[in-house]
Amino acid sequence: MLCSQQDDYTLRLPPEKFTNTHNTIPSLNSLGIREISTMEKSVNDVWNEALQFIQDNVDDQCYSTWFEPIKPVKLQSNIITVQVPSKFFYEYLEEHYIQLLKAAITKSLSQDAKLVYSIVLENAYGNAPA
Repeated sequence: MLCSQQDDYTLRLPPEKFTNTHNTIPSLNSLGIREISTMEKSVNDVWNEALQFIQDNVDDQCYSTWFEPIKPVKLQSNIITVQVPSKFFYEYLEEHYIQLLKAAITKSLSQDAKLVYSIVLENAYGNAPA
């Protein structure tokens, strides 16, 4: 049985994201606050932003089963590499959650963001190598 998830991942955006403020809110630059570019974000920052988006769109059991075990490994340009525990895990994510993962990574990085998997290989006895 699949964990429940929303089909439209933009449904959980707060209403203020859609209201026209007519430039009544000062820009970050006018307040002396510098926006952080993608190049300045760490792999953990990007992945944590993506996880927050994912957590808002799946139930708790699904999140803890399929997304908490994923470990961020590397961020290079707009490519984030994450480590998954097994080939089965990777295949399950690709089959059931690829659209959610794409939406989360795009939101955290940019439209041309890419996700690369690093799979922990198992030995003949089913254990991960030390």
